[in-house]
Order: sequence, then C-alpha cells, then structure tokens
Amino acid sequence: MNITNRLKKLRESLGEKGLDGIFISQPQNRYYLSGFNGSAGYLLITQKETILATDFRYYEQAKEQAPDYRLFQIAGPLAGWFPRLVEGLDPKKLGFEAGDVTFNLYKALSEAISKSELSLQLAPTENLVENIRAIKDAEEIELIRKAVKITDDAFEHIEKNITAGMTELEVGWELERFQREQGSQAMPFDVIVASGPNAALPHHKPSERRIKRGEPIVIDMGARVGGYCSDFTRTLCTGEPDKTFKKVYDTERHRGGWLRPDGD
Repeated sequence: MNITNRLKKLRESLGEKGLDGIFISQPQNRYYLSGFNGSAGYLLITQKETILATDFRYYEQAKEQAPDYRLFQIAGPLAGWFPRLVEGLDPKKLGFEAGDVTFNLYKALSEAISKSELSLQLAPTENLVENIRAIKDAEEIELIRKAVKITDDAFEHIEKNITAGMTELEVGWELERFQREQGSQAMPFDVIVASGPNAALPHHKPSERRIKRGEPIVIDMGARVGGYCSDFTRTLCTGEPDKTFKKVYDTERHRGGWLRPDGD
C-alpha cells in the first residue's frame, strides 16, 4: 500500500478545508489509510502526526500492519482516553466523518472535549477519504482484477457442476467454497442463488428448494481480495431452457443494452 501518497493527498484536502486534523472512524477508510484491518480502532491524522488508537486485543496486529503510525492504546470510556490522544497536538479544528459517526459517538466526543476544557472544535466532513479512494492506483486495480478472476472462475466451475436436484443452498455453498479456496477473503455479500420462481426476487436468499431441469437460475456473487471486491450476476439453466425463457431473456438482454456490436 502506498500509505505515504494517500496521507499526502488527505493532508492537502485538510488544508483546503481549513482543518488541523481528522478523526477517522470508518473501517474501510481506516484500512485504506493505515493498512490496519482490525475490527476496532480510530485514526487521528494531522499535518504532522499519524496515530492509530486501538485496544489491547489489536495492539500487536496494529504494530505489524501499520508501521507508519504511532500507536495509542485505548481502554474504557472515550472521555477517559480522547483528551490524552490529542494532548500536545493542539488542534483547533478537528474533522470527523459525518456519514459514519453516530449521535452517541459525537455526543461522547463533545462531552470529552468539554470536560477536559480542550480548545477544540469538531467539524463534520463528507467524503474526504472516499474522494481519494475513488481513483485507484495500480496495486488496487490488480487486487480488483484478482477478485474478478476468482469470481469468473467460480462461475465456470458451477456451470460445469450444477445439476437438477441440487438445492440453492448447495450451489451457494459450492460457489463460496470454491472462491475461498482460490484465495478470496470473506464474501463481500451473501451469495444469491435464485431458481425458478425465486429468480423474480432481486435479493433472494438461497433456500432448500431443489433446482428443476430447464428452469432459470440467477446467481449473484462476489469475491474479496486484499479488501477489494468483485460483483457478478449471471442467469443460467440446467438443461435446455424453454421457448418462453429464451424470448424473455433475449428481450431483456437487448433492452438492457447487453447486445454486443457483433450481434452476439
């Protein structure tokens, strides 16, 4: 990860917004800026400091994953550790992620500042990190390609192995098992396997329903590699689809702009 370049871009944005620093709470943004993927923690980033605050469960992990950060161990209520976190940094205007911070967290931050008599103003921000994340670097693009490759391979695998009589759950588990064995992390979302009448349900959860020969099966799945995800939706049939299915499928394929220039 090019953490240095990402922090440079964020600091430029902070300067443009007149902020002395930012308190990062959103997990994906925390990972993007530090490399730390533990499930608890915050980042405090100023023009000169990069601090990762987490509890004792993740401290050793944070040391390994975020070597560019100074670590700060948190314990107990926020009011007890937040003033110490910002002590000596002297920020006057601190941004926070308005789209992620709950009312309770905002209240706790405000009370901690008030009780400690810090001269600090909280300032809501929107998409400061997300705007940087939107432009992928070469490493990110390669991770996305790997995730896409795993999903493509999983679909080819299930095309060869799916049979009438299998349940939706069995197909879903086979897809997940295959992707995990090919290097995917946890699925980015639940695999959808919707057969027959269930194919009309956009977010159907795989069930014990047994797939019948010749009926449509909608599959929606994705893989995750290095935190980057693929998303893939296809419709297939076990056996030969009937004329009604072919007509509806071709109509929707052309209407939706799926027809390639060569007409295939």
